[in-house]
Amino acid sequence: MRRLESLLLCLFCVLSVSCKKEMVQPFPATAVQLQASVSTIVLSQASAAGPSIDFSWASFPDSSGTTVNYTIEAALSGSQFCDAIELKTTNQLSAAFTVRELNGQVRKLVLAGTKELIEFRIRVTRAQLPAQYSNIVGVAITTYQSYLLYDESQILRLPGNYQNWTIPSAPRIISAKGDGEYEGFVNFTDPQSQFYLVKGTQWDNVTTYNQTGPGQFGFNGSFFYVTGGAGVYKVNASMSKHTWSCSRINSWSLYGTAVLPGTAAEADMVFDEVGLSWRITADLVKGDFLFRANKTNAIVFGHNSESVTGVPDYNGAKISIAKPGNYTIVLSLQSAGNYSYGIRKNK
Repeated sequence: MRRLESLLLCLFCVLSVSCKKEMVQPFPATAVQLQASVSTIVLSQASAAGPSIDFSWASFPDSSGTTVNYTIEAALSGSQFCDAIELKTTNQLSAAFTVRELNGQVRKLVLAGTKELIEFRIRVTRAQLPAQYSNIVGVAITTYQSYLLYDESQILRLPGNYQNWTIPSAPRIISAKGDGEYEGFVNFTDPQSQFYLVKGTQWDNVTTYNQTGPGQFGFNGSFFYVTGGAGVYKVNASMSKHTWSCSRINSWSLYGTAVLPGTAAEADMVFDEVGLSWRITADLVKGDFLFRANKTNAIVFGHNSESVTGVPDYNGAKISIAKPGNYTIVLSLQSAGNYSYGIRKNK
């Protein structure tokens, strides 16, 4: 008897921490089920304006005369729709998405550049009646991170001894607004890194800027150099003031109420030198967070609602974690002017 009570107690505990789901009432057997136009799709920015997927379904049998709304839900396969997102609500019997629209939605569930099986279903709602659900359709989707292209006038390259003075492959800093204010993150791998700021792609046809004094640049000067040894630095250059600066990045971390209580005030991310990115897999609670460099507020990323999914904003709004769980979060600073981040709730 005692053993039975223990088993029942364990079962209760499992159920109490599992995903809380509303009672699912499927479509009647007579209804035509949800259909998707494709089962596998690779999304790319090159075709962002083109079509990606069409969904269709039959009219839901109803004699009440009330308005019937159909909401397309999406979730990671195996998640039981615990963390579903809503793609669109309509009173029509079909819905179509461009590549850009689908990518922007699915990127809320997966990391950019990854392939995941995404499950879709229709939630049917009518006034004062319980919701009902269609069958589930799985589609294997490969996502992308959107990027911006910049004119050469918006680019400064940093060839130096740390990369054999090769201009085409040199790190770049970008004037995203075209206002002559340049910034970017550079991994100086030589403990005594030296470099120039150049406009152009070949040594025989470039404008070369030198360091002319502490924090100053112009012509007929010397090499730029970093004094803090090898590592990642945020580099800024102002054409209007002819000033430059670099700040060493010792760490990136998550900071906010989503960091699991009982741990350190901030959750440290792990550096990936190859991709100039930082990653963390951690248990988070419902709350929000910001990305902070060096555990101070000098360099902070958030995300503003008007920005593209996965694009961080300097001093932006806090990023929300809607449900507690284990998450993988990546911050990539590989390409100046095209920084990105991704959040994936692990199964």
